[in-house]
Amino acid sequence: MNEEPQNNDTIKTEETSAKNPEDTTPQQEEGLQATPPPPPPIPRELISIKKWSENKQRYFYKPKDPDYAKNHYWKHKHDMQCTTCGAIVSTAMFRHVKSLRCLMVKDRVQKALNEQVETLRPGETQ
Repeated sequence: MNEEPQNNDTIKTEETSAKNPEDTTPQQEEGLQATPPPPPPIPRELISIKKWSENKQRYFYKPKDPDYAKNHYWKHKHDMQCTTCGAIVSTAMFRHVKSLRCLMVKDRVQKALNEQVETLRPGETQ
């Protein structure tokens, strides 16, 4: 009873290319080829709405869509009337209030109010 021991653990040897017997590089099986890695994502171009002003040394925030901003501006733009002097101002009310024209009217109104108070109550002001 000479039975040869059967070894189920077989050692796999590298297969060589049949085209060139001297080539000892292993053949890759076609079914187990690794899929190529996906291409790297295209870098997004960052759009900043901040613009640096060299003259004023500060950032200005520009709209991303200039056409929309233009339509929005004209849709909401309207003339304003100054409550102090009654002048019609189309832009920059804060600048108009500091103007000489508005300040002169404001001073005259203050003086008129002070004179009116003095005529009503002459003894209390002294």
